[in-house]
Amino acid sequence: MPQKGCKKPSVSKKLQGRKMPEKVKLKIGKSLSGKKKSSFTEQHKLNLSKSLTRGYEEGRIHWLKGEHHSLDSRRKMSETRKGKKTFRNKDKCNFWKGGITSINRWLRTTVEYKLWRLAIFERDNFTCVFCKTRGGKLNADHIKPFSLFPSLRLNLENGRTLCINCHKKTETYGGRLNNVQFTKEEYEAKMKEINQ
Repeated sequence: MPQKGCKKPSVSKKLQGRKMPEKVKLKIGKSLSGKKKSSFTEQHKLNLSKSLTRGYEEGRIHWLKGEHHSLDSRRKMSETRKGKKTFRNKDKCNFWKGGITSINRWLRTTVEYKLWRLAIFERDNFTCVFCKTRGGKLNADHIKPFSLFPSLRLNLENGRTLCINCHKKTETYGGRLNNVQFTKEEYEAKMKEINQ
């Protein structure tokens, strides 16, 4: 017996997965045979269809399609917007925090950086230069670090295509160099030691 406040399982849930006997199927069919499927007459359906398509049959189009506001109405709309708070101006927006985006993040979203990245991938034929796997998740890696060599950031000779696994094995992955502060000269000396 179900607890107080609980609903009984529906009949369809009880019968789910069971085959219905022919006798029951006939009984259900007889009970539904005399019922109307639609309360609308054929004439009423035809009238509804005509009313919905009436404007388009006569060659009319939507009232605003291809139309433009007149100069006078545009001037009036401009006047009503004057003095109101808009979010297109950074100084007036309540979300503006004074340009706190780091230069590093900003540079990586520029069109020039995205084109540099694509050029590196196309040059290396979308293949990792270490393990030679083609496709997958690729990174455009800077051979000389992005942070230490700003003049080489968009230089094609300073880029290579690496898969994520090979990129994680490099000296410069994930800001490892940021944890240990290097000067350019110290970095170059360290790289000479590694390559020898």
